[in-house]
Amino acid sequence: MKINTILFLFLACLAINLVAQVPQGKLLSTWNDNSLPSSSAHDNRYNEVWGVVQNGREYAIIGTTWGTHFIDVTDPNNAVEVDRVKGATVGPSVVHRDYHDYNGYLYAVCDEGSASTLQIFDLSSLPDSATLVYDSFELIRRSHNIFIDTTTALLYGAISYGPFIVLDISEPTNPKKVA
Repeated sequence: MKINTILFLFLACLAINLVAQVPQGKLLSTWNDNSLPSSSAHDNRYNEVWGVVQNGREYAIIGTTWGTHFIDVTDPNNAVEVDRVKGATVGPSVVHRDYHDYNGYLYAVCDEGSASTLQIFDLSSLPDSATLVYDSFELIRRSHNIFIDTTTALLYGAISYGPFIVLDISEPTNPKKVA
């Protein structure tokens, strides 16, 4: 009898915990561009999202098989693409892009293609445009993930098929390899 009571209490706690994990929220907006190619690996067009606030407005940065899309979501009922910039590698081979921002700049990488680069965008002109100010494979050719420690101005990159890289981005458009 004691085991049945303990089992009942355990299952009751588990059920309460599962109910607490149901996501709560309301879909406010969607953005879709059916002209973008799907990836050959997963049939996906979209592969990353990053959020930034610039000049008092909110933006969703969307990675796709084509490149980077800047969506103004300040009014979530009226999301609008304000700019798009082609990636160094585009098309069905692209499965993953990654983004991080620092001091008004957006850093972008792609994990596919021999021509992939580190791209840096100046966001100061949003909502009119996002200006590509750096586009080079000298430091990063392919990377699955990047992270920026904003307290030290260091960008950490998980390089595909290579070593981990650390970049000093204290001069945001002039990254320098640290390790």
